[in-house]
Amino acid sequence: MAMAISKKWVSLCSLLLIVLLVAGVMATVRTHDGSASRKIQTEQLQRSSNNSSMAATRLEDDGALNEHAVDDPEEIAAMVMLLGHSDSYVRDKQMQVTIAYNHFGEGLIQRMPRCRHGYFHVVNNDYTHWEMYAIGGSANPTINSQGNRYLAPTNTFAKEVTKRVDTAASQWKHWNWRSEGDLLLNGAYFTPSGAGATASYARASSLGAKSSSMIGSITSSAGVLGCHRGHQC
Repeated sequence: MAMAISKKWVSLCSLLLIVLLVAGVMATVRTHDGSASRKIQTEQLQRSSNNSSMAATRLEDDGALNEHAVDDPEEIAAMVMLLGHSDSYVRDKQMQVTIAYNHFGEGLIQRMPRCRHGYFHVVNNDYTHWEMYAIGGSANPTINSQGNRYLAPTNTFAKEVTKRVDTAASQWKHWNWRSEGDLLLNGAYFTPSGAGATASYARASSLGAKSSSMIGSITSSAGVLGCHRGHQC
């Protein structure tokens, strides 16, 4: 297999099976490309039914996390998606991430995703389980939630989709978080904030959202690829 390496990119010139034995981490100036996610089968980055999580630290380029199924009863599943290095790492203000066409299911607790700084488009995902919250953030991230299906747990105190982490309401009320066209079930509710102006979400809008009524069909193929060694996927 040929491989071209540059300062910022590693280009794989054929299909590749990657099996990670530990959690996948994207470090400084790396991106998990959405098109690549369709070509690479991994036990971690594809969020299969095996132990899995993702921490994107200091992600300064555009990123896309799509077409995954997240179902894992193990403790590591509580981590799920951490996007941003730390509240103090202000260079992440340029980060732009799209999370689309995923199924977040049984055994997951929180952080789907948990965002710091940056701009996040959460679009056409199916949330069928969480224990604490689905989407959280700190350090003034912009979160644009469109066309998702949120099915709240039976726990009366865990119906809220959102969580502002360790931040006073006097601060987070100015953050731009919105829900548009989402389907909220079993008492689920999304707490919006910010000015609400469409222009505020320009950098958190990467693709057109489909109707939340289509979520079942949109995410029906989410999950690890059904590939076998020696055969084309």
